[in-house]
Amino acid sequence: VSSVGNHEFDHGQAELLRMQNGGCYPGGMIGRDTCLQGGSFPGAKFQYLAANVVDTATGKTVLPATWTRRFGAVSIGFVGVTLKGTPEVVTASGVAGLSFTDEAAAINAAAAQLKAQGASAVVALIHQGGYVATAPLEAPNCGSLAGAILPIVDALGRDVDVVVSGHTHQAYVCTRNGKLLTQAGLYGSAVTDIDLTIQPGAGVTAKAARNRPVINDLNTTGQLPPGYAILAKDPDVDAAVRRYVGASQAVRNQVVGTISADIQRALLPGFSGTVRDETAEGAMGDLMADVYLAGGPRADIAFITPGGVRADLLHGKDGTVSVNDLLTVAPFGNTLVTVDLTGAQLLRLLEQQWEAPNCSAKTGANGCGRLLHPSAGFSYAWDARTPQGAPSGQGHRVVDGSMRLNGQPIAPQASYRVTVNSFMAPGAGDNFSVLTQGAHITDSGVKDIDAFVAYMQRHPRLAPPAARVQRLH
Repeated sequence: VSSVGNHEFDHGQAELLRMQNGGCYPGGMIGRDTCLQGGSFPGAKFQYLAANVVDTATGKTVLPATWTRRFGAVSIGFVGVTLKGTPEVVTASGVAGLSFTDEAAAINAAAAQLKAQGASAVVALIHQGGYVATAPLEAPNCGSLAGAILPIVDALGRDVDVVVSGHTHQAYVCTRNGKLLTQAGLYGSAVTDIDLTIQPGAGVTAKAARNRPVINDLNTTGQLPPGYAILAKDPDVDAAVRRYVGASQAVRNQVVGTISADIQRALLPGFSGTVRDETAEGAMGDLMADVYLAGGPRADIAFITPGGVRADLLHGKDGTVSVNDLLTVAPFGNTLVTVDLTGAQLLRLLEQQWEAPNCSAKTGANGCGRLLHPSAGFSYAWDARTPQGAPSGQGHRVVDGSMRLNGQPIAPQASYRVTVNSFMAPGAGDNFSVLTQGAHITDSGVKDIDAFVAYMQRHPRLAPPAARVQRLH
């Protein structure tokens, strides 16, 4: 059983239901359908839950809210929700016709229903999480835990015993508001082993959890910890992976360019170089903005949100870059959208980086917010002494007169053509609503990955670009 997460909505409700119920993806891959295994796909072998995702046409949840499993004389009820802010991190088409309700309210209502139906214990599965400053994998607690998961857990009633969280790619085990709260990191690198002692008629009498690393032939570098073994590949899964790898190999392995040095994102300190810092400027994001500016219709400036930059380009032995490397950086298939903004609207767009709700969504080395990566030629300065988290439309962190395009001051009344992606353009994507106030909004239909390939081919031995954003104080 699993909750849905934001990426389950990347291609809309119909695709989510196809993954649950079966069928082949329309159009397919490389001119073929996606059913490369026997010509059919029966659907997921587990149940997706979506207690807080409502189809506005019917008023019902798009998938079941709960699922129950019995173990002898006792039963465990599961309720699944995704983050209420899913529309802010998914393209508008992906969540069309859907509403996302408060996480805690949905969990409490479903948990009460499960208990009324006789459930001995209730486990909440939620695609939302927190951050820890230091996180030994098997740590029994995490006093430094912060983030959006905390107010949700604090609002849960006594019916909920365990909260299994996600979304933030962190590993932790905590007790909060009487609930066991866990997350198992990212990409299957660990699994949370949860033990519940349940007494018939009395419910949960003891609970504990432990994050255990998943060790295979690809991620072991030395002596195994006591009690661990190197896990072998599952032959059926391996065969399926090889089938899809083979179908896409020729395209993915095509070398399209070279780099002269590593080009990396801004990363949070203390996380072993794996967690991006969305409050800071990074060379990889700046490069993507340059790709947008060059790859779409004529424009003056381009921006990309830090969440759209998913990996780094590393030099390795010879600096070559393949299509597969670029797909790792930009995996979403967004298209390039242009919009006319005045200089005054550009200023408001930048201020939205640190205003609510962005300031409550992300935290990092520069405080809170989401720092847009701008294309070459555009620059500005911001003052870290100015308070962050102002209400929408009231922020004032950009230094007066600092916005410049090719060395010339941005004029408040002048019009500038701006390129963003199809995730940002509807305004809800990472909360940059100023974009919807612009004129002549046009989706070019050019995919970001195609623009990326073309840019790499035109720029051999690409170097990390220079910073465009200056922080004062």
